[in-house]
Amino acid sequence: MHNGAFQTNYVSASGNHVGADAFPVSTTVQNWFLIARLEVVAPRENGAVVTLGASITDGSRSTADTNSRWPNQLAKRVVKGARPMAVLNLGIAGNRLLSEAAFQSGRPGLTRFDRDVIAQTGATDVIVADMALNDLGTARENPAPSAGDLIAAQEQHIAR
Repeated sequence: MHNGAFQTNYVSASGNHVGADAFPVSTTVQNWFLIARLEVVAPRENGAVVTLGASITDGSRSTADTNSRWPNQLAKRVVKGARPMAVLNLGIAGNRLLSEAAFQSGRPGLTRFDRDVIAQTGATDVIVADMALNDLGTARENPAPSAGDLIAAQEQHIAR
């Protein structure tokens, strides 16, 4: 479960509600339930831009229920473009480029690149944003990672 989704989600009462005239809401939550993978059918010429990042991409501190994360704003602009594109938000608050965070934030950006970007069906573009900030911001007295380490990691993303 994603605890910082800032988006109301509706949870149904137990049971199969396929074909129901109304969705039987049991409760609401401000979390997203995580889905490992979801595929949709789209024309081959459609593409997807993957936004890979940390809290800024994820939408931490966004105003609830406004879809005002920057990937949401990008999607609004992209939909008006000449080429149909989806925008996939793969931001994870607290994520780092090179190492795991002290709290639950998933694998480092460099190691999740294949799963979260390359393996996405239809992905044609990627924007990598804000992950190295957490590597720097949490380094404190520890001199690692160096600027060279972060540059090398970004170069790996570019090469892939």
